[in-house]
Amino acid sequence: MDQYAYPCIFLEEKEMYINQWDKHVQEEMDMLHSTYPKIVEQSRMAKNDVFLAIPYVKEELWSQISKQFQNVYETRWNDYAIDVVHKDVNKCVGIEKTLQRYNLTKENAYAIGDGPNDADMISAVHTFIAMGNSVQELKDKSEFITSDIDEDGLKYAFKKWIMQ
Repeated sequence: MDQYAYPCIFLEEKEMYINQWDKHVQEEMDMLHSTYPKIVEQSRMAKNDVFLAIPYVKEELWSQISKQFQNVYETRWNDYAIDVVHKDVNKCVGIEKTLQRYNLTKENAYAIGDGPNDADMISAVHTFIAMGNSVQELKDKSEFITSDIDEDGLKYAFKKWIMQ
């Protein structure tokens, strides 16, 4: 395998696919209890709008590869996976646009996260809830820490904060 060949998930408006598999992707999909994306040729991304790419690559290699990209915003969510989007897009912007669309204020907004890629949301909402399995950075900045994702943390947070 070429030293620059690495798995990458691509998300289009209605479809998600991957160029190849490795053990890191397999572990991540299993941990997330996620549906496995189908394998397709990477050339497909040149034909369709891709809104999110998730390369699975260590930091050392990514620092070399990422030099060829312009206008991107990236956040790493573990030792291998990185969210890569357009530089003007992140979770904070998504929340702000959604609040604007529905004429809501940040006082009406909650966000729940567990990884470094969720840190952007903190400034966009009134209440940030960290999962029990969250990175310490998010726990330190959260209003509340719920239980782990595998221990019904989302359900517990919804009951406590949102369904009151």
